[in-house]
Amino acid sequence: MKKQAYTELARKMLVKLGYSESEAEQKIENSLAFETMLAPAIYTVEEQGNPDYYGKILNYLSLVDMRSLEGNLPILEGLAANGYPETDVYLVGNPAFVEKFNELYTEENLQLIKDCLIVRGSIGAVNLLDRECYEWGQECSNAISGASGSLEDVTLFAVQTSSALKWPTAKLYTSVYLKQEDKDRIAEMVEEIRLAYHGIIEEADFLSDETRAKAIEKLDAIKSYSLYPDDWDKYSCEDLEIKGVAEGGTLFDAVQNKNRFETDKLIKQLSGPVDKELWYYPPNTFNCFYSPTSNSVFILGAFAQGDLYNSDMSDEEMLAKMGTVIGHEISHAFDVKGSQFDKDGNMSNWWTEEDSAAFMERNQKMQDYYSAMHPWEGQDFYASIMTAEACADMAGMKVILRIASEKENFDYDAFFRAYADLWFTKDTLQMAYTRINDEHAMGYLRINGTLQQYDEFLNFYGITEGDGMYLAPADRVNIW
Repeated sequence: MKKQAYTELARKMLVKLGYSESEAEQKIENSLAFETMLAPAIYTVEEQGNPDYYGKILNYLSLVDMRSLEGNLPILEGLAANGYPETDVYLVGNPAFVEKFNELYTEENLQLIKDCLIVRGSIGAVNLLDRECYEWGQECSNAISGASGSLEDVTLFAVQTSSALKWPTAKLYTSVYLKQEDKDRIAEMVEEIRLAYHGIIEEADFLSDETRAKAIEKLDAIKSYSLYPDDWDKYSCEDLEIKGVAEGGTLFDAVQNKNRFETDKLIKQLSGPVDKELWYYPPNTFNCFYSPTSNSVFILGAFAQGDLYNSDMSDEEMLAKMGTVIGHEISHAFDVKGSQFDKDGNMSNWWTEEDSAAFMERNQKMQDYYSAMHPWEGQDFYASIMTAEACADMAGMKVILRIASEKENFDYDAFFRAYADLWFTKDTLQMAYTRINDEHAMGYLRINGTLQQYDEFLNFYGITEGDGMYLAPADRVNIW
């Protein structure tokens, strides 16, 4: 489906660029041929979701080893040409890819490489040229997603601007929509949930005292960042220069200039210490995340809006939506991936051998749980990539249920319904297909798969053995 949509888009773009139909078809064929030759050296979705993925991508090479690895590829030359300084250590995410590319970097394959760059470049520029190209890109996107129509021009403008000028837009968004009192309240919620999480670690019967102490130490060291940065100076774009239309500027040139500006800014940062307080995403991003390399939780401003967070929400709604999400992000510190990093964000094994084996046994049980499910007949999940997010969903729910148990007259019906509303989705079939490759479980499983792990849910609704939502204690897979 994707191949057909992108092939048609590439054909239209190449013909518009001046190639004949036959030349366009040949370039697309060459591009696919070269990508097929590279594909065996690219990590698959399942490999990226496996627990050992971080170990695979953290390859530190000396300058001598880097020169040996690059072979005939002008990697170091290219870095220097773009302003990157020579260094003693290089981080290579996939040495096998470099080796494969070097093997294919021959005179014989030169035309394939050129055509691949031309085809990918034309597709990548589709939204930066004229109206016709944009509409071709929209048709391609709709064919893949199952959607129809296109954004209104004013919305398209907002999307393009916020994507290209992330931090100036974020600062404007913050000044209009985000409030200090909400920032403080979210920060207090994070701290309340982090403190309650001690009970989750302390009651984990598969941990030895040694590993438990390390886990508590990591939990206590978690830093949190709510809604928006306190210091905007490091995200300044005051030195960015963009030519307007009257000066002969184009959207394409403006984006290229912005990319160069961001690269130059990154190069300057390389000479200094790693800034572990840097926000990866601007606050107008609809997301929250945990950073294992800084042991930090980020609750972004756009997520804490509307139905997910507002001052009129009841305690039940607040805990079901914002609370479980915060619990989810904290739980990533102790999932199959995050647990490989210590309290300072360094990749370090702080587990005893026995505890690690017990943890991985629980992780495998969760994987088997999702492997036995099928979203529709004949379709499997990639269960191996889902366990980290599912672990976070379930542990996030568990810590919030601990907090709820201490509240007088807590309305569990309102709580569980609000949690269902948090993840309820309606997809086209095409979008459902894309979710098969997502490390997050589908929305209905984030609800049902999580809630059937807990007696509070089963008992409140009188769900017993023989009911579809019942899961016997021995079959439950919540790792924590």
